[in-house]
This record gives sequence, structure tokens and C-alpha cells, in this order.
Amino acid sequence: SGSIVKSVLSVPIATKSHEGAYKCEGENGVMNLLGTPEEIESVVTVQVPPMVFINGQESVISVLDFSLTLSFTIKNASPPVVYEDIRWDFKNSSGIFKTITSDSNPRYHFSPDLLTLTITDIAISDEGEYKLTVHNAAG
Repeated sequence: SGSIVKSVLSVPIATKSHEGAYKCEGENGVMNLLGTPEEIESVVTVQVPPMVFINGQESVISVLDFSLTLSFTIKNASPPVVYEDIRWDFKNSSGIFKTITSDSNPRYHFSPDLLTLTITDIAISDEGEYKLTVHNAAG
């Protein structure tokens, strides 16, 4: 009677450096028909939530009727962030948050990747907190 041996490779805190192909090889003195040990390979992909960085200062002062640009960079996102997973919100001086799009205000202009917002002809009503939210399948 034969016995079954199970082997487990466990990586408690996986990082991108753990990505790659892993091979498990088994031998027991009885070879398969080709005379080679049995083996199986598995490819591991590690997903990582996006890291978002502001391009410039966190607090910006603008002048009425001028333009203001807010820009961000995403790094290390795996899988990549897609257009639908990027959202801009605005919190006005009354503390009310609302999602903003190019349809929200004709003075809002977004870059094609949605990481840059330019507000033209700055008005007092533009004062508040602008927040970029980005996520992918990893977080």
C-alpha cells in the first residue's frame, strides 16, 4: 500500500518579489513511462493595490478667475487601474461631498487618464477639498 505525501508552500505576506513560476517535483524510485520524475509548475501573480502620489502640494491657493490644476500619479498597481476605478470628489465649505465629472461643471477639465483635474476661471464656490479615489482588484 502506498502513502500520499502532501507538500505545501506557504508565503504569509506575499510581495511582488514572490511573483514567478514555482515548480514541485516528486520522485519515488518508480519513474513514469519517460523515465523522468513527475513535476508540476504553477505561476504565481501577486496583486498590489495602487499607490497614489500627489504631483505638487497638498494645499493649494488660487486666485479668482485663474486656472488651477490638481495632478496625481499612480504607481505599483497590479492589476492596472482602469478608467472606471478612478473617482474625483469635492467637499464644499458646507461639508457636503459630491462626485465630480466633466459634466458636473463646464469649468472642470480632466486628462484622458483622469489623474489630472484643471479648473478654469476659479470661483469662490470652488473652494474646498478635492479627493481622488483609485482602486483595483487588489484594493
